[in-house]
Amino acid sequence: TGVGDHTGDFMNDMAGQRRSRSGGAVPVLAPYYRPALSKKAVRRLYWLLFFSCFITGGIIAIFPPSWLSMLLYPIAIQILLVIWLLPETENPPLRLMNWTFFAFFISVIIWPYYLAIQIPGMPLIEIRRTFVSLSLLSLMISYSVSPTFRMEIGKIYTTIPLLGKFFAFYLLTQLLSIVLAPNVGQSFSVLAKNLTSGTGVFLIGMFVLTREGRAEKLVGIFCGLGMFISLLGFAEYRNQQVLWANHIPQFLMIQDPVMQNLLTPVFRNGFYRVTGTFSVSLVYAEFQSLTMPFLLHYFLFGKRPFWRFVCVVADGLAFAAILLTQARVGIAGAIVAHAVYIAIWAIKRRREDKQTLIGTATLFGYPMVVALIGLAVMVVPAVHNRVLGGGTHQASSDARKQQWNEGIPLIAKRPLFGYGPSQAAGVLGYTNPAGVITIDSGILVTLLNYGLVGFISYIGMLAMAIIEGIRVGTNSLSREVAYAAPAAVALMVWLNARLVLAQEDTYPLMYVFLGLIVALVYRERMNAASGPVSSAS
Repeated sequence: TGVGDHTGDFMNDMAGQRRSRSGGAVPVLAPYYRPALSKKAVRRLYWLLFFSCFITGGIIAIFPPSWLSMLLYPIAIQILLVIWLLPETENPPLRLMNWTFFAFFISVIIWPYYLAIQIPGMPLIEIRRTFVSLSLLSLMISYSVSPTFRMEIGKIYTTIPLLGKFFAFYLLTQLLSIVLAPNVGQSFSVLAKNLTSGTGVFLIGMFVLTREGRAEKLVGIFCGLGMFISLLGFAEYRNQQVLWANHIPQFLMIQDPVMQNLLTPVFRNGFYRVTGTFSVSLVYAEFQSLTMPFLLHYFLFGKRPFWRFVCVVADGLAFAAILLTQARVGIAGAIVAHAVYIAIWAIKRRREDKQTLIGTATLFGYPMVVALIGLAVMVVPAVHNRVLGGGTHQASSDARKQQWNEGIPLIAKRPLFGYGPSQAAGVLGYTNPAGVITIDSGILVTLLNYGLVGFISYIGMLAMAIIEGIRVGTNSLSREVAYAAPAAVALMVWLNARLVLAQEDTYPLMYVFLGLIVALVYRERMNAASGPVSSAS
């Protein structure tokens, strides 16, 4: 019987070998395994590796150093592949994502980006970039391993459908614009930064801030840091120089002439212009105006007298700090913040109680106040010069007009997708009296970089966020969801500053405000689905 069994096994093996020669499967004993690739496939992989090395060496030898960043593609693909292969779990690293998101938010405000750890032979290690990279890594891991996370973040993203579509089109435009960029390596590097400090921050923020209490925590940190930066500006003005200019450790000192110029004191008419933790005084003034809608919100709707008084003081300090910068963008932002938010407050008070005298008087007297402010801007020389320009500000106004006159024909040459990320200044070629290539308008930068398609998507996502933020913030009974209204006004202030400001210091804050509005709109819809919410909740 045993011999017969072995004979049968032998005949089966012979039949299996005949099937393998004719294209069938090869039988394999239990302790062994069948090779996944044939010898021909292995040889093809070796040839592919050889040509990859050949192409890589050619890029290093022929193309300029700016193209070397393209060689990071294989590493990025490997990282994404490892994340995709992680096993599914319902314990994603959400705590790390939350902690690093708030750390990034704080570092954007209080840590100057020109202070970075510099190790010979290594890229610069920026504090904010480190935090946002860890947060983005947590986001990707969570999306890969948790079906619940994927489902929830998908629901949050589609809370404001048009905003999500405009945001996706804007991202797609950035990708398409690289193809025809004059400097592909530089555009690729800037796109990578935009994906982390922009797209990633928005996606992380809209998820993190849906949790109860975090939106109020974020606003509290923002206003507290705004007050701290104001006091820092007064100390800097007395010092007539950035406070840490002569006390930077060697390992944080970047050996770059452009970075060194940021530490050089700037004066206008003999008066020092405060810059704080930002690159130029205009960004410092813009940041101070961004805090005002949140300070006004708590002063007008808050319940604790002490903190309402603190908000009034902080608002006054912010305006005084703006005056120390001599920057028109800050004064214009302060006017927009106060005018718009006081109108929102009057409408809400009138809606809640039509018998209230203050709300009704403010609402019906509002057009007259706006007319008086406009008259003062046009007639009073001091106000006109500080808001619209003139006198010592006239040179800046003339430069911006000339940039627009030269930029419009360039936009007409590539109207759809523009010239690519970070190409606007080089394409425009405008130089200031010091011979430095510069561009002053953020709107012009967007049109040159991404064309009309990118500009429409960019304005569309901001407009949808502003509309939904004001609508939900003024109608909600939840104290925390009501912060959507000042966040929307802050976006209006930020967008107004883009008319005359192209620096990107506060771009991450814009994406944080976008994420905050989406998160609060989502919270409001969840509250509506679960039942009425009391004002004390």
